[in-house]
Amino acid sequence: MGFRRLLKEYDDLMRNIDSFTNGQATVCWNDEDMKMVKVRICPTGGLYKDGEFIFSIHLNDKPEVAPDVRCLTRIYHPNIDTLEDDGDLCMNLFTNWLPHFSLQDVVQAFLFLLYNPNLEDALCPIFSPDMSEEEFATNVKRSLNGEEVEGYHFPKNQIKRVITMGNQEEMGDLVQNSYRDYGIEKQLVKLKI
Repeated sequence: MGFRRLLKEYDDLMRNIDSFTNGQATVCWNDEDMKMVKVRICPTGGLYKDGEFIFSIHLNDKPEVAPDVRCLTRIYHPNIDTLEDDGDLCMNLFTNWLPHFSLQDVVQAFLFLLYNPNLEDALCPIFSPDMSEEEFATNVKRSLNGEEVEGYHFPKNQIKRVITMGNQEEMGDLVQNSYRDYGIEKQLVKLKI
Protein backbone atom coordinates (compact mmCIF):
# COMPACT_ATOMS: atom_id res chain seq x y z
CA MET A 1 0.00 0.00 0.00
CA GLY A 2 1.51 3.31 -1.04
CA PHE A 3 2.37 5.76 1.72
CA ARG A 4 -0.13 8.36 0.48
CA ARG A 5 -2.96 5.88 0.29
CA LEU A 6 -2.05 4.60 3.75
CA LEU A 7 -2.20 8.11 5.22
CA LYS A 8 -5.49 8.85 3.45
CA GLU A 9 -7.09 5.63 4.73
CA TYR A 10 -5.86 6.29 8.24
CA ASP A 11 -7.12 9.88 8.10
CA ASP A 12 -10.53 8.68 6.84
CA LEU A 13 -10.67 6.09 9.59
CA MET A 14 -9.78 8.59 12.32
CA ARG A 15 -12.36 11.12 11.09
CA ASN A 16 -15.18 8.60 10.65
CA ILE A 17 -14.67 5.77 13.16
CA ASP A 18 -16.87 7.31 15.82
CA SER A 19 -19.82 7.77 13.46
CA PHE A 20 -19.73 4.50 11.53
CA THR A 21 -19.23 2.42 14.70
CA ASN A 22 -21.61 4.41 16.90
CA GLY A 23 -18.80 5.02 19.37
CA GLN A 24 -17.95 1.33 19.73
CA ALA A 25 -14.42 1.53 18.33
CA THR A 26 -11.26 3.56 18.79
CA VAL A 27 -8.02 3.36 16.87
CA CYS A 28 -4.33 3.87 17.55
CA TRP A 29 -1.51 4.18 15.06
CA ASN A 30 1.82 2.58 15.82
CA ASP A 31 4.51 5.23 15.24
CA GLU A 32 7.22 2.56 14.99
CA ASP A 33 5.41 0.58 12.27
CA MET A 34 3.35 2.78 9.96
CA LYS A 35 1.63 -0.30 8.51
CA MET A 36 0.27 -1.47 11.87
CA VAL A 37 -3.01 -0.21 13.28
CA LYS A 38 -4.65 -1.41 16.48
CA VAL A 39 -8.39 -1.11 17.01
CA ARG A 40 -10.25 -1.37 20.30
CA ILE A 41 -13.83 -2.62 19.96
CA CYS A 42 -16.29 -2.35 22.87
CA PRO A 43 -19.68 -3.61 21.68
CA THR A 44 -22.70 -1.89 23.21
CA GLY A 45 -25.01 -4.79 22.41
CA GLY A 46 -25.11 -8.47 21.51
CA LEU A 47 -23.51 -11.37 23.34
CA TYR A 48 -20.17 -9.57 23.70
CA LYS A 49 -21.71 -6.39 25.14
CA ASP A 50 -19.33 -4.47 27.40
CA GLY A 51 -16.37 -6.67 26.50
CA GLU A 52 -13.19 -5.06 25.22
CA PHE A 53 -11.44 -6.58 22.21
CA ILE A 54 -8.19 -5.40 20.66
CA PHE A 55 -7.51 -6.22 17.01
CA SER A 56 -4.38 -5.57 14.99
CA ILE A 57 -4.34 -4.75 11.30
CA HIS A 58 -1.04 -5.10 9.47
CA LEU A 59 -1.38 -3.47 6.06
CA ASN A 60 0.32 -4.81 2.95
CA ASP A 61 2.19 -2.89 0.25
CA LYS A 62 -0.23 -4.11 -2.40
CA PRO A 63 -3.89 -3.02 -2.16
CA GLU A 64 -5.03 -6.26 -3.80
CA VAL A 65 -3.65 -8.29 -0.87
CA ALA A 66 -5.76 -8.47 2.28
CA PRO A 67 -4.22 -7.08 5.47
CA ASP A 68 -3.05 -9.49 8.13
CA VAL A 69 -5.60 -9.18 10.93
CA ARG A 70 -5.45 -10.68 14.42
CA CYS A 71 -7.47 -10.57 17.59
CA LEU A 72 -5.10 -9.83 20.47
CA THR A 73 -7.68 -10.42 23.21
CA ARG A 74 -8.43 -13.93 24.42
CA ILE A 75 -12.02 -14.53 23.36
CA TYR A 76 -14.53 -17.37 23.31
CA HIS A 77 -15.72 -17.05 19.70
CA PRO A 78 -16.27 -19.65 16.97
CA ASN A 79 -14.76 -17.51 14.20
CA ILE A 80 -11.77 -16.16 16.12
CA ASP A 81 -9.10 -18.58 17.32
CA THR A 82 -7.15 -17.15 20.24
CA LEU A 83 -7.15 -20.48 22.08
CA GLU A 84 -5.30 -22.81 19.71
CA ASP A 85 -3.85 -20.17 17.34
CA ASP A 86 -2.52 -16.62 17.38
CA GLY A 87 -5.78 -14.76 16.91
CA ASP A 88 -6.77 -15.79 13.38
CA LEU A 89 -10.16 -14.62 12.12
CA CYS A 90 -12.51 -16.41 9.76
CA MET A 91 -14.26 -13.78 7.60
CA ASN A 92 -15.21 -13.82 3.93
CA LEU A 93 -14.01 -10.22 3.58
CA PHE A 94 -10.40 -11.31 3.98
CA THR A 95 -10.76 -14.39 1.75
CA ASN A 96 -12.46 -12.38 -1.02
CA TRP A 97 -10.43 -9.18 -0.60
CA LEU A 98 -10.68 -6.53 -3.32
CA PRO A 99 -8.32 -3.55 -3.85
CA HIS A 100 -11.03 -0.99 -3.08
CA PHE A 101 -11.67 -2.32 0.42
CA SER A 102 -10.49 0.02 3.17
CA LEU A 103 -9.61 0.18 6.85
CA GLN A 104 -13.23 1.17 7.51
CA ASP A 105 -14.35 -2.09 5.90
CA VAL A 106 -11.98 -4.02 8.17
CA VAL A 107 -13.26 -2.32 11.34
CA GLN A 108 -16.86 -2.93 10.26
CA ALA A 109 -15.94 -6.60 9.74
CA PHE A 110 -14.65 -6.78 13.33
CA LEU A 111 -17.94 -5.38 14.62
CA PHE A 112 -19.94 -7.72 12.39
CA LEU A 113 -18.01 -10.69 13.73
CA LEU A 114 -18.73 -9.74 17.35
CA TYR A 115 -22.43 -9.20 16.70
CA ASN A 116 -22.89 -12.20 14.39
CA PRO A 117 -20.81 -15.19 15.49
CA ASN A 118 -21.28 -18.09 13.07
CA LEU A 119 -21.41 -21.44 14.88
CA GLU A 120 -21.89 -23.31 11.59
CA ASP A 121 -18.48 -22.22 10.21
CA ALA A 122 -16.26 -22.38 13.29
CA LEU A 123 -12.54 -21.73 13.00
CA CYS A 124 -11.80 -22.37 16.66
CA PRO A 125 -11.63 -26.16 17.22
CA ILE A 126 -13.41 -26.20 20.60
CA PHE A 127 -16.79 -25.48 19.00
CA SER A 128 -18.90 -28.47 18.05
CA PRO A 129 -21.43 -28.22 15.23
CA ASP A 130 -24.23 -29.40 17.52
CA MET A 131 -23.76 -26.65 20.16
CA SER A 132 -27.05 -24.90 20.87
CA GLU A 133 -27.44 -21.13 20.75
CA GLU A 134 -28.37 -21.16 24.45
CA GLU A 135 -25.24 -23.11 25.43
CA PHE A 136 -23.12 -20.77 23.31
CA ALA A 137 -24.66 -17.65 24.90
CA THR A 138 -24.09 -19.07 28.39
CA ASN A 139 -20.46 -19.86 27.56
CA VAL A 140 -19.84 -16.37 26.16
CA LYS A 141 -21.21 -14.84 29.36
CA ARG A 142 -19.07 -17.16 31.49
CA SER A 143 -15.96 -16.29 29.46
CA LEU A 144 -16.58 -12.54 29.83
CA ASN A 145 -17.00 -13.06 33.59
CA GLY A 146 -13.53 -14.62 33.76
CA GLU A 147 -14.65 -18.20 34.22
CA GLU A 148 -13.35 -21.44 32.75
CA VAL A 149 -15.15 -22.65 29.62
CA GLU A 150 -14.50 -26.01 27.94
CA GLY A 151 -11.20 -26.38 29.82
CA TYR A 152 -9.90 -22.89 28.91
CA HIS A 153 -9.61 -20.04 31.38
CA PHE A 154 -10.58 -16.56 30.23
CA PRO A 155 -9.55 -13.33 31.94
CA LYS A 156 -12.44 -11.17 33.07
CA ASN A 157 -13.39 -8.94 30.18
CA GLN A 158 -15.98 -6.35 31.07
CA ILE A 159 -15.44 -2.63 30.77
CA LYS A 160 -17.24 -0.19 32.95
CA ARG A 161 -18.98 2.56 31.10
CA VAL A 162 -18.51 5.67 33.19
CA ILE A 163 -20.75 8.61 32.47
CA THR A 164 -19.48 11.85 33.92
CA MET A 165 -20.59 15.41 33.45
CA GLY A 166 -17.65 17.50 32.31
CA ASN A 167 -14.73 15.51 33.76
CA GLN A 168 -13.62 12.56 31.63
CA GLU A 169 -10.54 11.66 33.70
CA GLU A 170 -11.93 8.37 35.05
CA MET A 171 -12.74 7.02 31.57
CA GLY A 172 -9.46 8.35 30.21
CA ASP A 173 -7.53 6.38 32.84
CA LEU A 174 -9.51 3.24 32.02
CA VAL A 175 -8.76 3.58 28.32
CA GLN A 176 -5.09 4.40 28.84
CA ASN A 177 -4.62 1.43 31.15
CA SER A 178 -6.35 -0.81 28.65
CA TYR A 179 -4.15 0.35 25.78
CA ARG A 180 -1.03 0.10 27.94
CA ASP A 181 -1.86 -3.59 28.46
CA TYR A 182 -1.54 -4.12 24.71
CA GLY A 183 1.71 -2.19 24.28
CA ILE A 184 0.26 0.85 22.58
CA GLU A 185 2.29 3.86 23.58
CA LYS A 186 0.58 6.77 21.86
CA GLN A 187 -3.05 7.44 22.73
CA LEU A 188 -5.38 8.65 20.00
CA VAL A 189 -8.55 7.74 21.81
CA LYS A 190 -11.97 9.28 21.91
CA LEU A 191 -14.82 7.54 23.64
CA LYS A 192 -18.39 8.56 23.14
CA ILE A 193 -20.91 7.23 25.61
